[in-house]
Amino acid sequence: MPSTSSRGKGAKDKITENESSVPVVSNEQASFPAEERNMQNKTSSSAEHLEDKKTPPMSKKPKKSPRDIVWKSKSLVVPDCQSKFLGNDQLPTHISDLETPYEFFTELFTESLIDRIVQETIRYSVQLNPGKPQEITKDDIRKYIGICIVMSYIHVPSCRDYWRPSFGNKLVQETISVNHFEKIRKYIHCANNEDAVPQKEPGYDHLFKI
Repeated sequence: MPSTSSRGKGAKDKITENESSVPVVSNEQASFPAEERNMQNKTSSSAEHLEDKKTPPMSKKPKKSPRDIVWKSKSLVVPDCQSKFLGNDQLPTHISDLETPYEFFTELFTESLIDRIVQETIRYSVQLNPGKPQEITKDDIRKYIGICIVMSYIHVPSCRDYWRPSFGNKLVQETISVNHFEKIRKYIHCANNEDAVPQKEPGYDHLFKI
């Protein structure tokens, strides 16, 4: 009959073998059911995947913004082949014979052009108000253009200030009245609006009115 000590030793060995076959579970895993542990594993893996997507690759260099550009003051060097005038520098006789500024003006603003501006200006006034066509002459258009040239190099706070007695321009005041000038500015046209091609259609011209 086996002794008590031998039976106790065999029982201890059996217990040790059973403990080695049982899987080891940590305290954190033991505190949650199996489904919750699976969800935690999926959440952690998805978060790591998102972090990898957010992290930009190290090989790409950041683009420079316009603010990073530094402009330096240097002399412009243009090759002779790009700066040399390749056209005809010989002016026609009717151009080289011009002497006064008014002669150059009439060379650009011909009688036919002034007639066209008068015609289209009156036409536009009729389009706006058929019962009250405006009376505008070629001399009015010449005066209007001349005053616009004066306004380009003599500046005052507002357009009507050229006709003010205190600090207005005497040349402008003696040429045309302020009301007549503003009437021409309201109606002046170089082309018929009815002939204009609508936008986004074939043949539309951005410069049609001039």
